Amino acid sequence: MLWLGACITVALTAGAAAVPLLAPAARSPDVNAVVLGLVVAVPAGIGLLALARSPDDRFARLLLITAFGASAVALAGTTASLPYSIGRVAIWLVELPFAYLVLSFPSGRLAGPWERRAFAALVAMALALWLATALAVPEYPLPSAWALCGLDCPQNAFQLTASEPAVIESVVKPVRELLVVGLWFWIVAILAVRAHRAGPLLRRGLIPLAVTAALRNVALLSWFVVRAIDPSATETLQVVGWLYMLSLPLIAVGVGTGLLLRRLYAAIALERFVIGLPPHPSAVQARATLAHTIDDPTLRILHRSAETGGWLDEEGAPAPAPDAARPGVTMIEVDGAAVAAILHDETLAQDRVLLRAAGRFSHTVVENDRLVGRLRTSLRDLSQSRARTAMVADETRRRIERDLHDGAQQRLVALRIRLTAAAERLAGSRPESAAALRALGDDVEQTLDELRDLAHGIYPAALTDRGLVPALTGAALAAPLAVSVRATGSRRYRPEIESAVYFACMEALQNSVKHADGATRVEISLTLGGVLAFEVRDDGAGFAVDGTNGTGGAGLANLHDRLAAVGGEVRVESTLSAGTRVAGTVPVDGRGDAPAVDGA
Repeated sequence: MLWLGACITVALTAGAAAVPLLAPAARSPDVNAVVLGLVVAVPAGIGLLALARSPDDRFARLLLITAFGASAVALAGTTASLPYSIGRVAIWLVELPFAYLVLSFPSGRLAGPWERRAFAALVAMALALWLATALAVPEYPLPSAWALCGLDCPQNAFQLTASEPAVIESVVKPVRELLVVGLWFWIVAILAVRAHRAGPLLRRGLIPLAVTAALRNVALLSWFVVRAIDPSATETLQVVGWLYMLSLPLIAVGVGTGLLLRRLYAAIALERFVIGLPPHPSAVQARATLAHTIDDPTLRILHRSAETGGWLDEEGAPAPAPDAARPGVTMIEVDGAAVAAILHDETLAQDRVLLRAAGRFSHTVVENDRLVGRLRTSLRDLSQSRARTAMVADETRRRIERDLHDGAQQRLVALRIRLTAAAERLAGSRPESAAALRALGDDVEQTLDELRDLAHGIYPAALTDRGLVPALTGAALAAPLAVSVRATGSRRYRPEIESAVYFACMEALQNSVKHADGATRVEISLTLGGVLAFEVRDDGAGFAVDGTNGTGGAGLANLHDRLAAVGGEVRVESTLSAGTRVAGTVPVDGRGDAPAVDGA
């Protein structure tokens, strides 16, 4: 399509430029050739560039068709009656497509009632006062800017009457010239009003078009005035005629300038919109930034809920479904489905390209915000689930410890006392039986010690009664290695926090005892403050740490899980031949309570 259009443009431009070069006795044929070539080439070139960017652009197609039609005016430079007459009629008709382009910018359609009225008036005037007279006059008005024959031109090939009615020269001719100038001033006024009421994007396209349309009308008026004053002023008429002829491609230049300025402003506006957003914008912030960027404080952005399919406003409240047929509504689609809608001032209806681009970005922002919110909720639920699991596990440990202490342990103590009493009663009469009872009592005592150790391992009573430091100190005394416990500050925390840190320290201590080859000592350090921090360090052989979270093995993975359940974190550092360091923290508030964890 583009190649065909380009070939037609070259052919028509060359043909239009060739007419004055081949015409006999033409004045300034080279200048006329350039002017006629520009009349075709400029609007056609701008139309082709617009089509290359957007093949479905209706306005670009109209611009290209107008350029092709304008090539017919070059026939007015011929000396044969029929092509000359066709060219002179084309001069009148070419006003219509150029006026339509000006009024329909940038959509290619007459959007408002005033635009339709102005174009209808121009069509009526062209049919009644221009084309109709072509059937009743022996020759066309002379001199003509488009004709190269001066005052000696061919006769009108379309005349049907025997003579020209006197009313045409005395009334019709001056009236139609005044009307065409007046209609073009009306068109310029319509453009000025549209530019004043339009949004910033459309305004930048309308201003250069209005300026070029005004210059074109000034050139047209100047031609009519100079020709009326002195039709024989050849030099002056030739210069004014060139200006009048060049006013047509000048309108195309105004169109191209408007299109270029719109694209530049759209790029700048999108850049301002993106830069104006905070690092993690919400839907409300996206709306406010876009409203400021395009200068529309009434702007709203609606999004379709992925869960319910209904429409929501920027704050997440239900909103009525937008009416896509309204000019103040721009729908945003992804894969053919409407996902968002921008409600804006109706004057921005011609700026839908910018609105859709910003709307898609805004939809991405909202969708990202929604997904981040869901992720935070999931992480918060996971953290709360972990905390509940840890609390249930600790409570179960404490219950088992109490049951062992109050049940089996107390019964074993009572059994040990009864065995001792029975052995004392039988010591005199039956020494062998007494000895057997004492041996059985020793077995019960050993079982009782093992049960105490088991209960302490499940949940040490010292942790509940006295806190973290005494519980770890008691565990250190029973360790097979030299273990020291140092603490900065003295403070109690919620049971699930203390138990998580206690068992994390015990897990690290057990890893040192089992796996730290050559270890001779272990140091446990605690910082009891607004952040509960702990560190377990040994002087063993160390190991190669693996895993993305800095832990290696199931035991070290348990450290991470225990601390994460209460909103804490842990890291493991180990170097071969340099020992291992396990450090963790749990943030707490002023009351010793762990803060809520949202996963952010």
